Amino acid sequence: MSKSDLIGIIGGTGLNQWPDLEVIERRVCETSYGAPSAPLLFGRIGNTDVVFLVRHGQGHKIPPHRINYRANLRALADVGANQVLSTAAVGGIAKWFVPGEIAIPGDLIDYSFGREHTFSDGSPDAALNHLDFTAPYSADLRVRLMAAATRAGVALAGEGVMGI
Repeated sequence: MSKSDLIGIIGGTGLNQWPDLEVIERRVCETSYGAPSAPLLFGRIGNTDVVFLVRHGQGHKIPPHRINYRANLRALADVGANQVLSTAAVGGIAKWFVPGEIAIPGDLIDYSFGREHTFSDGSPDAALNHLDFTAPYSADLRVRLMAAATRAGVALAGEGVMGI
């Protein structure tokens, strides 16, 4: 499995397992931010190498405000995932958003509070980084996801903004 080709997938509510994932390895790990929500599952979906992580932990027991998001992302980065897909089972507030459609957002608004928001937390060993957040999602990956959804006959909601 080539590190450069490894895609991370974070499964949210309703996706505690990936039906077509051929699991090759299950790895419990620790990061500099603590343990991720669940063991990492390495495998393949079709011809794609992936590492899958269950956001809410095994048995769906970790509420959103207690998820160690930094550990989850650090664990995926540490094993070489250079792109991450994350699912969320949430509703839409736009009238045009039809039940059963999926959205692949192009932007986000962060409403979260009460948890760490950055890897640059001021600790002595953390580098201070300023990142451009103008386009938080990969344009290339979004195009590829929309093309795959179209090929699979999945209804797309079009452009959207994710409120997290």
